[in-house]
Amino acid sequence: MSDSTQAAHTTEKVGLPTRIMRYLDQFVPEEVRTGPTEMLRRGRTMLAFAAAAVILAGIMTIVNVAQGSYPVAIAQGTAAIIALFLPELYKRTANLDLIGGIGLSLFHIALVMPTLWESGISGGAIVFLPLIPAIAMLALDARHALAWVGILAATYFGIMGMNLSGVLPMIQFVGMEGAKIKTLLPPKDLTILKTVDMVMVTAFLYVIAKVFDGVKNEALAMVEERNRQVERANDNLRQLFDNMRQGVMAFGRELTVHDRYSAQAKLIFHRDELSGQRIDELLFGDEGDWDPDKQAFAEWLSIAFTVPGDAWATVEELAPQERVIAAGTDQERHLALDFRPIIENGQLVNIMALVTDQTERVRLEREAKEQAEAHERELAAMQRRLSAGVQVFIKFLEDSEERIRLIREAMVNGPQHINGETVELLFRYAHTVKGDARAFELPELERECHHVEETLNSLRGEVNASGSALLTPHTPGVLAHLETATTFLNDAREQLIQASPVGAAVLGQTTVQRDDIQALLAIVEKVAPHLSVTSEAKDLRAIAARLASRPFGEGIGRLVDGVERWAAELEKRAMLTIEGKDILIDPDLANALNASLTHMVRNSIAHGIEDPDFRFEHGKDQCGQLRVSCIQGSQGPTIIVEDDGGGINTAKLREKADSLGIPCEPGKEADLIWASGISTNDSADDISGRGVGMAAVKAEMESVGYEIITETVRGKGTRFIMRHRAATRMTMLPPALSSSSSYT
Repeated sequence: MSDSTQAAHTTEKVGLPTRIMRYLDQFVPEEVRTGPTEMLRRGRTMLAFAAAAVILAGIMTIVNVAQGSYPVAIAQGTAAIIALFLPELYKRTANLDLIGGIGLSLFHIALVMPTLWESGISGGAIVFLPLIPAIAMLALDARHALAWVGILAATYFGIMGMNLSGVLPMIQFVGMEGAKIKTLLPPKDLTILKTVDMVMVTAFLYVIAKVFDGVKNEALAMVEERNRQVERANDNLRQLFDNMRQGVMAFGRELTVHDRYSAQAKLIFHRDELSGQRIDELLFGDEGDWDPDKQAFAEWLSIAFTVPGDAWATVEELAPQERVIAAGTDQERHLALDFRPIIENGQLVNIMALVTDQTERVRLEREAKEQAEAHERELAAMQRRLSAGVQVFIKFLEDSEERIRLIREAMVNGPQHINGETVELLFRYAHTVKGDARAFELPELERECHHVEETLNSLRGEVNASGSALLTPHTPGVLAHLETATTFLNDAREQLIQASPVGAAVLGQTTVQRDDIQALLAIVEKVAPHLSVTSEAKDLRAIAARLASRPFGEGIGRLVDGVERWAAELEKRAMLTIEGKDILIDPDLANALNASLTHMVRNSIAHGIEDPDFRFEHGKDQCGQLRVSCIQGSQGPTIIVEDDGGGINTAKLREKADSLGIPCEPGKEADLIWASGISTNDSADDISGRGVGMAAVKAEMESVGYEIITETVRGKGTRFIMRHRAATRMTMLPPALSSSSSYT
């Protein structure tokens, strides 16, 4: 079928009554059109009544003119003309009672009075009795009113015909009675009688109209009260919907939301209007058509509307139960979904959707989970700190507090114009605390120290440019970060106390070997009566020294886990091996090694260990190898840090040294890594610094009488040997990690 043919078949067929009603609608006043529905219905009924009066009066005017009954024709024509202006009068005044009264009078003039006049019937009630149901129906429905007007017209024509033919006995009897009256009275009195009869009938008709108008008003009052009750019920239902914490809405087969829905539904979907919106667009509008959840929901809807009402349970469990809208954005919302059937005559006609916004609950659960995970991570980190040695961690806290104190003292009480040497010292303090904080998994403390580093680095630039820098503009910011760093140190100390089985006493504890304690007690008991410079006294001092010393492995155990994590941050792979864990080192050396070994291992990962793909292409294991060894020597232990990475880029070090004006002897380029401010990295990151870390290591080791020897081979690796300056010969070293026998 073509489009034009189809359009022709679907064109609305409009009859004459409908056209008349549409024409009359333009005369309804605006205040009636926008007012209560009942007033609009009554107005349309009156207009239909007036139209019927015009049509009937017009027809009877033509009929009476044809029959030569000119007086009657004049009366009926006048009624038709007046009725013709009733719609316009109603449009201008909106007075329904006035227009209705005029309309009833016109009906009487057009239909009843001419008949009485012609027939001389004094009991004219027979003629206008059909007006009674017509008036009653006029108050109820326009269609019934028009039907009774038709009955009235038929009655009128019937009476005319019966009066002419004389076939109806009742009419004949009444007619005879009327004839008697005509013969008894003179023509003048007969005219008066007819006039009186007309007035009486009109009065009677007016009374009847008033009675039924009262009945009509009472019925309208009852209808209005019923409407108010329905409206109150609707208001209560609307308030119930609006106070619900759920989004409630219904939709049908077309999937569009109906007019009634709860206020919460608008809040959930961030819409001012939901009526007419598609349910699938509300729930999955932020997804493409390819989204599997959106496709599954569309398939479920197509099935749900085809099953019988009693089979709803079979498809209900397949409906989506939750939905995340705008995931990953600030507008992310978590919705719980529930779908209920609306069944009529055993068939599913609509589906009610109950939507609960669970965003806040999910947020709280997520925060609680994150807090629990953070707590678990902190506990695990604390366990790792304790596994490395409680005293080591306590020493870190004490040293860090001291370094922060020194930085604060310099910023507050030192000279306001700072020189390069002081800047480097303060920078070294901040960098050491930062590195230790990372080793002990204290990211907040590390972050604050990083901010201090940034400020000091800016000061270093000013010093390099003018020879000195003014502290005053930078002091408030640095002090704020130092204060926060101190808070984090205190928190770490409190966590240690909480994790320790002995509470605050852990801060004053030290770990010693039981045999040494027993031996010390025995010697003290033996030499106590006569302490002097004896061999026993020397032994006593030696035992005391050992008690103060710590096993090498205790101070660096944390590096094992740190290496894997630091390498992963640079998308590398690395593994650390520790040798000589049981060798005791004196307290001063142990303190120097705590920070130094962390810097050196991190430096090996950042600058030495290559990317896994690069190592594989060059025949190396993808996982880089690092080793930290402690070897007992005559003048104290020797510590070696080595890796099998790419070696030191001496050419780049030479280039950096030349740009900074730092002198370097030929063949000594590798030693430039110990110079402050030199790094082979072009930018700083969380693993490698700005060329200050290795300088800090050198200064720290020199403070305990140690020197550092650097050995490196490009493409094979690097080894750092830390030994006491008093050592007269080189300690026997373990084989190198690389395939070659040495780095030289």
